[in-house]
Amino acid sequence: MPLTTPDDCACCGPQDENRTIEALLARLLPDQPVVQDVTLCPVRQARGRVLAQDLSVAEPIPAFRRSAMDGYALRAQDLSGPAPLTLPLRGRVAAGDSGQGLPERAGAVRIFTGAALPPDCDRVIMQEDCTTDGDSVTLHRLPNAGANIRLPGDDLAAGAIALTAGTQLGARHLACAATLGLANVPVRRRLQVAVLSTGSELTEPGQPLRPGAIYNSNRFLLATRLEEAGFDVLDLPTVRDDPATVAAALRRAADSCDAVVSSGGVSVGDEDHVKGAVLTLGGRIDHWRLAIKPGKPVAVGALPGPDGQECLFLGLPGNPNAVFVTLMLIGLPLLRARAGIPYRPPVRFPVRIAEEIRRKAGREEYISVTLRPGADGLPVAERTGHGSSAQQSALVAADALLVIPADCDHAAAGTLFPALPLP
Repeated sequence: MPLTTPDDCACCGPQDENRTIEALLARLLPDQPVVQDVTLCPVRQARGRVLAQDLSVAEPIPAFRRSAMDGYALRAQDLSGPAPLTLPLRGRVAAGDSGQGLPERAGAVRIFTGAALPPDCDRVIMQEDCTTDGDSVTLHRLPNAGANIRLPGDDLAAGAIALTAGTQLGARHLACAATLGLANVPVRRRLQVAVLSTGSELTEPGQPLRPGAIYNSNRFLLATRLEEAGFDVLDLPTVRDDPATVAAALRRAADSCDAVVSSGGVSVGDEDHVKGAVLTLGGRIDHWRLAIKPGKPVAVGALPGPDGQECLFLGLPGNPNAVFVTLMLIGLPLLRARAGIPYRPPVRFPVRIAEEIRRKAGREEYISVTLRPGADGLPVAERTGHGSSAQQSALVAADALLVIPADCDHAAAGTLFPALPLP
């Protein structure tokens, strides 16, 4: 059976470049104000924080010559004869020893990985190329000068930039900061993001469902994903579809946060009040409606905040799959820009579709797929679920999002398309 898409519409044409995600981000990203508050944070507590300035290397790392393996450190003047060559042992250096103060006489020095090289040695032979007998060692081959030695600055040279400003610090970055000897790192204040779910039909998990109601999943999707992204989240109570109630919740959020992310209420129905509430509060909408699926009704703008500052407003659809896609591709890039993280387009990788695609062109589409190994080494993508963009279970089962370009209306099974890995 061909892979069809049942929720097509004709309102977004394939030539409407202003309605693409790329056009929206190109226009809005450069104007996002960056959080300016900077503090020194202990390295152990800095996971997920955004580095506020470059970290440079004061001294070369390592600062001394060290052995790259377990073996024996040798002097050039002791290697006059051919292999095999037997030398007396004149000392032992383990990691953490200085390598200083050894007897200045002919012989080999037992040495271990990471240990400082004795000053008069210029090469290391691996222990597998040797045999020992009491206080002597026989070399079965003679290594060249410099063999198996890590030089000063082999990891980081003095003056190099070890970590750049705008890096969101993870385990590998914090390890690097520790290698520099830093107990604290300069980081920006965490972005404060309010999450607001709208919809009279929404009920909180754990409460009984009345007829016509559904459980609120968007609140948990948004709050969790934003926390995973490194932001501080203000999780607001869910509000019903009432203009005054929606406006009051947005006002509270804008007064205390750098950004507000709402779900639901941004389409054109009689009960969609979010866009109107933004305008009523003196805010603005910079972009509304995109030629994508799922996620066409997306509002991006600003609300007036305290002290004349603007609060970023992101009005996402109510469909959970659309919430996930638009947060991933639009919301997070804009929020990261405000947090001080430079934009990087999402990594895409090629996959082959398992089934034929037939659909109406006009919108770039993101389809939940599982991946299996293909005969040619490329993954094969198979749709999860029955095809509706409202089927949340399809996203749960997926490994990636298949990206169908806006101008594609038909593709045979086996055609290559890009895909986005899911976090």
